[in-house]
Amino acid sequence: MIAAALQVALLLACGKSDQRPNIDPLLRDDLREMRVAIKHFRDDQHRFPASLSELKQMHYLRDIPIDPATGSRNWRVTTEETVSNDDFSGKTTTGNTTVVVDIHSRASGNDLAGKPYAEY
Repeated sequence: MIAAALQVALLLACGKSDQRPNIDPLLRDDLREMRVAIKHFRDDQHRFPASLSELKQMHYLRDIPIDPATGSRNWRVTTEETVSNDDFSGKTTTGNTTVVVDIHSRASGNDLAGKPYAEY
């Protein structure tokens, strides 16, 4: 009887169903991998990538990782618009493009330390 009670107590202590897996290290690793790919792309191509897909197409990423917090590949990208300036006329030329300069999770909520996933 005591052995059965001990087993139940151990199962309850070890197998709490309300605990979520710690995805924080996976999310940090995925973001670091993509940020390094953006940096290497910029160093090699002398420009930022137009999209995450371009990083994959040009073999800077094997694949676009799945965000462990959302379960999708739909990341929040930080973009900038490139502007070409003709230094002699002072006019801005047309043909501006949007480029990816950083990446974040779209997940709402916080990590185990209370930091919002959006700030990773």
